[in-house]
Amino acid sequence: MAVTEGAFHLCYQPVVSTKSTRIVGYEALIRWNHPTRGPVSPADFIPIAEECGLIEAIGTWVLRTACNAAARWPADVRVAVNVSPIQFANPALPALVTSALAQSGLPANRLELEITEGVFLDESASSDQMFKALKGIGVRLALDDFGTGYSSLGYLRTAPFDKIKIDQSFVKGAAEPGNRNAAIIKAIVMLADTLGMETTAEGVELQDEIALVRDLGCSHIQGYVYGRPVLNEVVMEQLSTAAGWRPPPGSRPAGRRACGCCALARLLVEDTLVDVRVRDISTSGAMVEGLMVRGDPTGAGVSIELVDGQMIGAQIRWLRDGRAGLAFDHPVDIERLGPRRWSAGCAARADRGRARLARKYFERREIRLRIANAAQIHASRRRRRLATPPSTPGRAATGQLAACTRCGIGTVSGGYLQRQALSLVEHGAPLGCHPDCRQA
Repeated sequence: MAVTEGAFHLCYQPVVSTKSTRIVGYEALIRWNHPTRGPVSPADFIPIAEECGLIEAIGTWVLRTACNAAARWPADVRVAVNVSPIQFANPALPALVTSALAQSGLPANRLELEITEGVFLDESASSDQMFKALKGIGVRLALDDFGTGYSSLGYLRTAPFDKIKIDQSFVKGAAEPGNRNAAIIKAIVMLADTLGMETTAEGVELQDEIALVRDLGCSHIQGYVYGRPVLNEVVMEQLSTAAGWRPPPGSRPAGRRACGCCALARLLVEDTLVDVRVRDISTSGAMVEGLMVRGDPTGAGVSIELVDGQMIGAQIRWLRDGRAGLAFDHPVDIERLGPRRWSAGCAARADRGRARLARKYFERREIRLRIANAAQIHASRRRRRLATPPSTPGRAATGQLAACTRCGIGTVSGGYLQRQALSLVEHGAPLGCHPDCRQA
């Protein structure tokens, strides 16, 4: 119903080259604004759509919409579309891709299909045939969320991927001292380079992470550091500004996040709490980042929470490009706010962050398992349908496909269907021999 009523819409997140810092593509991400519940996360409705058999209709709509949007972008900008294991198992996928490209006029090499490792749970000749058919069209193939799903490298020997997308779980915290994620990223990049594949680091949010993944050899970056998913209208504005050049914002330094709680604070401005980052602090004032206020707030009174539950009065002395200078109403004892108090607040925030990451990990793991189970059920049902013996010649039973005893092909009035087709024969349609068989 959401598809037919137009409740879905697409947002696009930029993919930036580490060499030129220019936008080279966007990933199309589906969004759903429910009329009563508001925004619904794809992690909630996509698994349900797969279990109910609606994912193919949704995937077709996403594919066509993304191709139509990308056809109006510059010729060197690609669009990436996610393909679920159930879609990948559908023999009609190459035809759907070809139709979407022909209808939109988008060149095949500007479409990138992102496939998760779940498609390899049912390794068979049909998977190899599907890869061959898609590459025959000319589209690009990317392996999404690499390293978090089906833990086998054997499929990389034959699967013709053009890109490996490094999951954000390896990027988070990679810039922190002693973290092993950087070594894992380096190994993935070396593997991809050896196989002639590009690499995209997902979930990059901080400047230090940009420098890290660039030094490790990643060819592309995708994450909030270069922009959140936006509507196509905003995409057109981004691509028209400075030819798509995307400098990293100066308001998200990584070193501050890891150096202690003084990097994080909350500012109370006109009864609104705003998260800010403290760049410098003294007994008389502080400089913060991330404050966006309309008009000239110079002289306005604010309160800053340097330690959980303790607000300190201050005034805004100046505001430029999201940075603000604050003057405390009274001198602040930095030692009293010092390492222990600040470390406790930092530890609490870190614990909450780790808990959120753990929940996301297990939620995504559960979703992948549900997707894999749905794909296996779909494949099992398809095999059973193909193995079902033909019904009695003469009339087609409801929902079955009868076959000619001579040619093995079921027919209906006005044409014929091969036994491999999954479409339902018209109920009670009279059957006869295949036209070519009759002629023989």
